Amino acid sequence: MTAIHPLPQPSAPTPPHGRDNLVRMYDGAMSHLDSARKSAPAQQKESISTVVKILSNLKEVSEKTKSPEDDGTDLSALYAYMIDRLSISHSGLGIDPINEVSWLLRNLRDFSTRPKGRSPVDG
Repeated sequence: MTAIHPLPQPSAPTPPHGRDNLVRMYDGAMSHLDSARKSAPAQQKESISTVVKILSNLKEVSEKTKSPEDDGTDLSALYAYMIDRLSISHSGLGIDPINEVSWLLRNLRDFSTRPKGRSPVDG
């Protein structure tokens, strides 16, 4: 009898395992946004495209998986919003969307690195 092999599964984005990898992704995105702020238009578009890829990966993973540390917050809408804001910047309409997304990522990063069980108002 011939063995039946399952069809190959389409590749899905790999979830950031643990807080450290998530923080690294946020740090990488913020680094590219900082580079975009300081670059000529051609390099700026390349940096923004990289950030959009990172955010798209985070959005897709957020929609498909829940981590064991998940507090029930769905960040996929926030990632989609940041992608939309960067598309405005990507079209050459200003630096403000870059600053806004950078601020949002910095807050997500800070939230991700605070000790478990601590409220954001605890400082």
